[in-house]
Amino acid sequence: MAFKRFVQVGRLCVVNYGAEVGKLCVIVDIVDASRVIVDGPTTGFERKVMSLKALSLTKVVADVSRGIRQQKLAKALEEQKVIEKFNESTWGQKKLAAAKRASLNDFDRFKVMLLKKERSLAIKKAIKAM
Repeated sequence: MAFKRFVQVGRLCVVNYGAEVGKLCVIVDIVDASRVIVDGPTTGFERKVMSLKALSLTKVVADVSRGIRQQKLAKALEEQKVIEKFNESTWGQKKLAAAKRASLNDFDRFKVMLLKKERSLAIKKAIKAM
């Protein structure tokens, strides 16, 4: 099986751990075989050198040049709709759903629990009727 996600300039990444866990960033330059310079002007991520072990590569790639400045990167990401492409992917949908679940208050979680019980009961009735 061949690799499909290569470390390349413009590749959108998700931070795995650290203070910025879960944030999106773009590879701006490659330092060596294990470190890259990343930046996320539209996601609130500062430009810094990060280890590839701390990043997960996504399928989305922006068409940008090596060492692009922050303002031009933000403009390119906006024009190419890179963040929107990620949010339309399965990974992005899961990330948005997890953020929505995390923002629920106690009463909203209670309502979700009741809806799950109601759905489960309806499924059991449908199976019993077969």
